[in-house]
Amino acid sequence: MILEMLIACTLFYEAGGESLQGKQAVASVIVNRAADNGGDIRKVILKPKQFSCWNIRKTKQRTKLPQGRAWSDCQKIAGKIVAGTFKPTISANHYYNPSLCSPSWGKALRGKVAIGNHTFGEL
Repeated sequence: MILEMLIACTLFYEAGGESLQGKQAVASVIVNRAADNGGDIRKVILKPKQFSCWNIRKTKQRTKLPQGRAWSDCQKIAGKIVAGTFKPTISANHYYNPSLCSPSWGKALRGKVAIGNHTFGEL
């Protein structure tokens, strides 16, 4: 239950304003990274500087649980991840929002694909 909430919150705060396809793509990055790192989803999500929603300065602002359709989508995806039934929709292991940042590793991404406001790819 705690892991499912952690995943849902990560999806919501990283991609809550995106389409279902965008949320699934972010979930795919989480699952793909976990597969590459021993399967520990919690460790992947909470690794420092990986998912901006968990940066200390931003988490202080979050005092209420999200609601609405976007939250419901995130909960459903998280439930599938925890149950082991989520199938990644893309092979990416990184993503970023080019309107908000230009990470040094962004140019090195292979197989770039834009979904909503994010650019996805593999390092």
